[in-house]
Amino acid sequence: MQVSGLITGRSALAIHLWTLGTLLLIAAACLLVVRWYEEGQRPVALLLAGAGAAFLASCVAQYGPLFHGPAGCCVPVGVPLVFAAAWFVWRGEEVEGEDGEDEPSSSDSS
Repeated sequence: MQVSGLITGRSALAIHLWTLGTLLLIAAACLLVVRWYEEGQRPVALLLAGAGAAFLASCVAQYGPLFHGPAGCCVPVGVPLVFAAAWFVWRGEEVEGEDGEDEPSSSDSS
């Protein structure tokens, strides 16, 4: 019996998806730093949501859609946190846009 160190099958797919999620998180962090003082953080939110989707797909690829299978079980606690961060960035962009439009101009006429 010859033992090989190659990872194949579902485990390899899960590792590739996890790596994709990590790269998307790094890209989101870099884009956030580069565009810190600029308007429009929606690409950061989309990268974060993509990272969350990749992490979730990685869990599903390894453990199945119910997060339980022959390989064990998975409780993806971090995935909702990544999605919450994406929602927070996306929502923050909407609130900033609304604040500038809704406030009436303050002019003292007396």
